[in-house]
Amino acid sequence: MLVRYFELAEYVARERALVGDDAFVTQQSCNRLREMWCAAVFSEGYENRIGPCEVEIAEEDEQRDYDFLFHALGKVFPFQITEVLDEGRKRNLEYREGNQVQFGDWVVPEKYAHERLRQAIKSKIKKQYSNSRELHLLLYANFLGKDASWGTLVANLSDLCCEFGSVWVITGAEFCCISSGAPLHGFSQWRRIND
Repeated sequence: MLVRYFELAEYVARERALVGDDAFVTQQSCNRLREMWCAAVFSEGYENRIGPCEVEIAEEDEQRDYDFLFHALGKVFPFQITEVLDEGRKRNLEYREGNQVQFGDWVVPEKYAHERLRQAIKSKIKKQYSNSRELHLLLYANFLGKDASWGTLVANLSDLCCEFGSVWVITGAEFCCISSGAPLHGFSQWRRIND
């Protein structure tokens, strides 16, 4: 399906209502729906802050190198999504046992954020996608201490980002571009998804 962000967001909301919030958040069977949510959040931010766009995403995961195709600037960009969780966090277990992940006094949230994102990017590099420099990476930062400054992320992740066409981060309320090049260009600093 080729849709604008609000159409995709409406689809996700309808499907989420059918499966329930708990299942949406915890069940592996809802992975594709969560990927659709990420694509909707990213494309909403992009359209609000940069320009018009559309998302092409299949309802079923077709096991390709990309999770969705992003249409912008008269071109099509393949995107891979990865959710970045707290170390040791298991999506399905935390809701049964309560979220056990907490910061100790020794943890510096900003450092923790770039370390979690760095690990996720390295994991994607290890997969050796057939044409990774044409692939764009969207990281969903779903962990404690995700509020690292844009400058810190760029300083600590740029060396890995050159493996991809661009690297973006979303939190649900904000997004940023850590690395981009022509023709899909980003911007500096964090931006709100919407006003």
